[in-house]
Amino acid sequence: MVWIWRDPERDKRITDEIDRQEDRAAGIIATAYFEDHLTAAISSQFIQDDEVINPLIKGRGQLSDFGTKIDIAYLLGLINKRQWRRLHIIRRIRNEFAHDLEPLTFSTPKIKDKCKALFDGQDLAELRVILDRAFVSSGYAQYMKSIDGWFTRVSLAQTNPRDAFISAIQLLMVLVHEKSLHGIARLPPSSSQGKSEQQSPPAPQTGHCRPKKRERPQKSSPA
Repeated sequence: MVWIWRDPERDKRITDEIDRQEDRAAGIIATAYFEDHLTAAISSQFIQDDEVINPLIKGRGQLSDFGTKIDIAYLLGLINKRQWRRLHIIRRIRNEFAHDLEPLTFSTPKIKDKCKALFDGQDLAELRVILDRAFVSSGYAQYMKSIDGWFTRVSLAQTNPRDAFISAIQLLMVLVHEKSLHGIARLPPSSSQGKSEQQSPPAPQTGHCRPKKRERPQKSSPA
């Protein structure tokens, strides 16, 4: 699975570090990397006023906690309820690695059991639609055969808890990135788990792009 990069040089160092690390460090770094992208996606939905946004999302701000960011992302429509549940599982795994003093790996039963809940076939189907449209619209439909192989590998990866954890983060990162780029549909709770989730998402732009930002409103001049 391809990671979403906003700063290729910086982000390659991070993803290479995730690959090199043992389980505990890899789980913590991968989650922090996702949180960084989630923070950017949430911020892209706000009026761009750093004087107000930065105290909210940094330090001990009201939106600085990962769990709060997950909830806000759901309420903004950046993720659906299924993804909300899985992200809280990822958060709990991260917390186990960060705060439990006992030796832990992805094969530790309480970690392994949580990883089993991270696979979601509906998210894979949504990603397939996104990639199909992206490759067709950019004239690279012939490369979808290589994508088919990747989908097979992701499905098989679920037997390995570390691979299941990392692939879940990568998949969710792509879907959040897509929503922040191309708009979000805010739906009432009763509709969020129904037919609305099965609708095809809009075709994405190709390449690594930053989410469009809302401009800070201009102050009107006094009459």
